[in-house]
Parts: sequence; C-alpha cells; structure tokens
Amino acid sequence: MRNKLFSLCLSLPIVISFFVTTLQQKRDPRKTDTGPSWADSQATSIGFSSRRSGHFNLYSKDLISGKIEQITSDTVDQHYPVWSPDGNWIAYQTVVDGNQEIFIRSTKSDQETNISNHPGRDGDDYPEWSKDSKSVYFTSRRNGNSDIFRKVIGKTGLEQITDDPADEMNPQLSPDGEQIAFARGGRGQFDIYIMKTDGSQLQQVTKSELPEMFPTWHPDGNTLIYQTRMTRSQADIFRINIDGSNEENITNSEGVEFYPRISPDGKKILYASPDDGDMDVYLLEIATGEITQLTN
Repeated sequence: MRNKLFSLCLSLPIVISFFVTTLQQKRDPRKTDTGPSWADSQATSIGFSSRRSGHFNLYSKDLISGKIEQITSDTVDQHYPVWSPDGNWIAYQTVVDGNQEIFIRSTKSDQETNISNHPGRDGDDYPEWSKDSKSVYFTSRRNGNSDIFRKVIGKTGLEQITDDPADEMNPQLSPDGEQIAFARGGRGQFDIYIMKTDGSQLQQVTKSELPEMFPTWHPDGNTLIYQTRMTRSQADIFRINIDGSNEENITNSEGVEFYPRISPDGKKILYASPDDGDMDVYLLEIATGEITQLTN
C-alpha cells in the first residue's frame, strides 16, 4: 500500500523542485534535456527543452536520421515545447521581465507571439494545443491559485476553464478534443481528473495518497498514462482506465521517470529521467519494455 506519510509531508514546491535538486547533486547541471513531446503525428521526431547551450532553449530531434536541431537561442529559459497538430506552431513557456508567459512560435519562421501576456507574476505554464490548432490551453496563477485557461489564437481575452481553491495543472486534451485530463490538488497531494473542455462533468480518475501528475491520453480515448511520485528517489509511469479501473505500474523501476508523453499510435512513451546522472529523454516501447536513450 502506498505510504500516506508522503502525502502529509510533501508540498507542491518539493514535488516540482525534487527533479531540479536531483540534477544539482549529480554532475554538470547544464546537461539537462527535459519536457519531451512528439513533434509530428507519425512519431518520427520529438521536441524537448535543453540547457546544453547554457540556458534552456527549444530543440528537436529527427528519430530517423538522429539529427538534433536547435530551434531557439535565447538568454532566458524556455520549457515544455508542444507542436500544434497542423505542424505550423510551437507553444512553449518562457520568462518575460521575470514573469512566466506562454508564447507560440512559427515552425516556418522566427515569428513569435506572447499569447498569455499578463503583467503579474502569475506563473503561466504547461501549454497544450486544441485539436484544430486554433487554441492553446495552459495554467495560470493570475487569480491566486493555478487554474486552466484557454486562449483562442488571434482573439483578445482568455476563457477561464476552472475556478477552484485547488490547483489544476498539466492539462492534456483527449484524442477527440472533447475532454481535458489534468492534475488537481495541492500541498503535495495531486490526483488525475478529467472534465469536458468547458469545465463541466468533472470526474476524479485516481485516488492515490501520493502525487500523480502529467497525464497523457492513450489514442483509444479510454486510458491515461501519468507519473506517480513513489518516494523522494522514485517516480514511475502508470496507466489507468478513465473510469479508475485497471491501474498498472508500467515502468516499476527504482529510478525516476517523469513527464510521460505517449505516441500517436499508442505504442511508445517519451519521458525524461536523470537516472544516468544527467537529465535525458528516453523512449519506452510499451509492448516489449525496451528502453532507448534519445538524448545525451
């Protein structure tokens, strides 16, 4: 049984900063590749954020040729790149005047736009594209706690999806674009929930006593993949049916696997791990359990 002690003593900053602390204790902290995502619908290329140039910038890797391309070259950190379904844009988080914002960047030029654009220190984070590539969902603390918002590209204003005392994080859209999976909670205790994109029909999926975050939808629309923090030195990738049944630990390792992203065909999972001493991106073949290190 999962130990309730951790849910009592962990806090949100500890949950998030644990991975940074792990990196600082091992080798060169510049050797950090994290926040992976799929960069095309054929799963032939990936995106990620890397500190290899001194600051976190956006990169892509062609999985066929092995070529890595640096997309941005900035002196402020950029995280969580997400390619739009039509392949024309990358949404990501960066910092402007000390405040986290969500930007979109053209894949065909250097055109960039700040789409969250708020003067306060509101922690805009975790962008996610709509299936028609016309909107970006993200989280923001502009109203005090972390809620989910939607920005329609080209229109003014934002739509606030959630308004709750709890924190909502890591929004991910279902394959049909009708539902959002996300992590909800606070003070170190997070569970996975789903709801309609308008915020209705809220449903709790996991009921663990340990933090569960970073959900991603299986293409079947009935299964979620997510990360569970087991101990200070262990985080595994799980899957569960959206009705809460058939929870299964996929990686079941003694190390740290986090930020999972399942492939469009549902056969592979990208994730980040510091288990070799530096944070790198890995690929897990679900059927065989074979693991391939993609960045180094």
